[in-house]
Amino acid sequence: MRKLRILFVADIHGSSLLFRKALTSSISHAADLLILAGDLSGKELHPIVFDGHSFSVTIHGETRHYADAGRLSQVRSTLADVGEYFIDCELPYLDQLRSDPALVRNHIRQESVKRLTSWIQMARERINSHRMTILITPGNDDDDSFDGLAEAIQAPGFLWSYNGIVRFQEYEILNYGDSNLTPWHTPREKPESEIEGDLTHLFERARRLESVVCNIHCPPYGTLLDLAVSSEGRNQPRVLIPSAVESHVGSIAVRKSIEAWQPLVSLHGHVHESPGVQMIGRTLCLNPGSEYRHGVLNAFVIELKDDSVTSYFRISG
Repeated sequence: MRKLRILFVADIHGSSLLFRKALTSSISHAADLLILAGDLSGKELHPIVFDGHSFSVTIHGETRHYADAGRLSQVRSTLADVGEYFIDCELPYLDQLRSDPALVRNHIRQESVKRLTSWIQMARERINSHRMTILITPGNDDDDSFDGLAEAIQAPGFLWSYNGIVRFQEYEILNYGDSNLTPWHTPREKPESEIEGDLTHLFERARRLESVVCNIHCPPYGTLLDLAVSSEGRNQPRVLIPSAVESHVGSIAVRKSIEAWQPLVSLHGHVHESPGVQMIGRTLCLNPGSEYRHGVLNAFVIELKDDSVTSYFRISG
């Protein structure tokens, strides 16, 4: 088997800055495969309002006013870099947005697709001169608005997979984007029993477990990869009470599946504040964590050869 180098990043949540960093890092680390795993979607929409004389936009409670439309390009760029969306509108439409949450959600769906489409175009222009492939997979926060992009993404240099297996070189990439149930009722989440059934079906399709690389959005339960700050402790200084406010929120079904099937590597995201490394039997499990709101790219570079992990390291910056 020849060497395979993967750069794995998850949970960039609409951040164009992190996408550019992931693309650049993949090239600089000579990755054969960039896995851009969910969550891909941002969560906030900012109307840029024209009142007939000037423009205004409210960002995190602060309203900013601009007399010159030329200055708005920097505003749009800043919002895109932190994973937030914007639309241009006038005052009457702003009133509609305020009174209609479904309308806001629809705009976020549209803008998230537009942004991912722009990333694909950006990457297409850069990877043509590099022998690299980009695998894009959704997470639990990514609704079905992305599913229509699957055909467009299936172009030279790109792969798309939602709960399926992709064969790349001599390896099989098992992709699973749904999470266990959360308090936020996200678009792609399921009871543990359904996750276990789905994963069993996928593993049964694998040709050689020794060469399976899992890209499973939710981390395995009870590990260093799934510790989240509890709602009771979110406003407390974490460094002073490291264990009292943290709990394991990963998937029991994911852990059982890794224990039972023992793939070569299992890559995860979902729990932003829990970057980590843990072995489950022979399986190397990794979560790079996410700091997308701060513009920090967290990723793992993993090198495989002959059904073995020859090296791995985390990058952050």
